Amino acid sequence: MKIIGKLLKACICFIGAFILAFGLINAIEENTGINNSSSVVDIINENVRDVMYKYDLKEENDKKETKTTEKKKSEKVADSFKNIKFKKSSLVNKFSESLKKLDIGKGKSVKLHASDKSQLCYQIYRSLLFRKENITITYSGHDIEYISRNIKKITDDILKKYDNIKTSNDFDYLDNDIKSMKFNTTWNVLGGKISMTVDYLDDADEQSYVDGRVKGILKSLKLKNKSDYQKIKIIHDWIIENVKYDNSKQFYSAYAGLRHGKTVCQGYAMLMYKMLTEAGINCRIISGKANNGEITEAHAWNIVQLDGKWYNLDTTWDDGTSSYKYFLIGDNQMKRDHFSAARFNKTDFRKHYKMSKNNY
Repeated sequence: MKIIGKLLKACICFIGAFILAFGLINAIEENTGINNSSSVVDIINENVRDVMYKYDLKEENDKKETKTTEKKKSEKVADSFKNIKFKKSSLVNKFSESLKKLDIGKGKSVKLHASDKSQLCYQIYRSLLFRKENITITYSGHDIEYISRNIKKITDDILKKYDNIKTSNDFDYLDNDIKSMKFNTTWNVLGGKISMTVDYLDDADEQSYVDGRVKGILKSLKLKNKSDYQKIKIIHDWIIENVKYDNSKQFYSAYAGLRHGKTVCQGYAMLMYKMLTEAGINCRIISGKANNGEITEAHAWNIVQLDGKWYNLDTTWDDGTSSYKYFLIGDNQMKRDHFSAARFNKTDFRKHYKMSKNNY
């Protein structure tokens, strides 16, 4: 349709130019008596070129204006997503008063609807929280084009920024529990559909097992009247005594550590995160690389908050030793052989999580 419209415009301009040129010819013939065919042709060509130049110039300006408008619109939509606040419980409190109301039923698949970006983030969040593997969300918001093109980034932001104080199954834990995600989006002026296929380390039943075991373990450890330092040490020691490193590297999750008694560094860090969080200790999972004296390879550990400062804690490397070499240590020692990923070294992260340089 756009091409036909442009052709019609060009024809109208050409006819106008022709009429104008014809009028000029008559005027010239009447006033000067010129009857030279070559001169008339030159006059016609000059007028036609002038009209077509103005038409092309207008087309070019229209394209620039349209491109600028679309860019401003896209930037405006992108900025609106930046303004979504991922404060603790903010989205959950807006739509629900308890985790029971968050529940979206049994089964691996779910079909939901969202009418704006906040609802979309909420629907994605709770689908992942309850470990749904096939997620379909119909969307009727006006910014569906931007969402369709940026759905992976939006989901990544939800995982990395949203932390609900009512559960230890989200934030770092959920981010590390996801093995892969695939997206498919379709959209038009009326809205669109977002389809997600998610593969987790632990499914919903396995996650339920972890929650039950952790609750029982923490109860048996009798942490109620213990100091934060004592809680961290007791949980650290329990993991070392009950979980072993999986040299076959088949098990990667907290579930594997509890069910099979073995896992790799990622599982250690996830289990430590869950147990400390449930015990009321602020904790994060850090990923990156570490050098054991022979090779440098991918690794994961924790940072924990104690007396207003953050300290490093590597339960994996303390396992199998009789020392607490990597228990609540500062960055001066940790950075000798542990190298966190780029996103944990950004200014905003380091500003929020003020790491102690010295050991506790």
